[in-house]
Amino acid sequence: MSYTSLQAFAQSHSLNERQVKFIDRLIDSWTGNITTPRYRRMTRCGQEVAEQDVARLVELSILAKDETSGRAFSYRVQQLP
Repeated sequence: MSYTSLQAFAQSHSLNERQVKFIDRLIDSWTGNITTPRYRRMTRCGQEVAEQDVARLVELSILAKDETSGRAFSYRVQQLP
């Protein structure tokens, strides 16, 4: 996906800069699952903001909750724009 099409997707779905940065990293070279603390470290935001951002990405079907995780939630990439 090109930077221009990512920006168009972000604008049409009202994504914030953190979410766009995160998706861009996923497109580049992401492997493994995502956790909220990992999202926080990648985007340098607080716990509540990270939870809201991840919930929005789940709502857009970019991430899906991994039901096999233990106590902490983890997410897997479901679909990239």
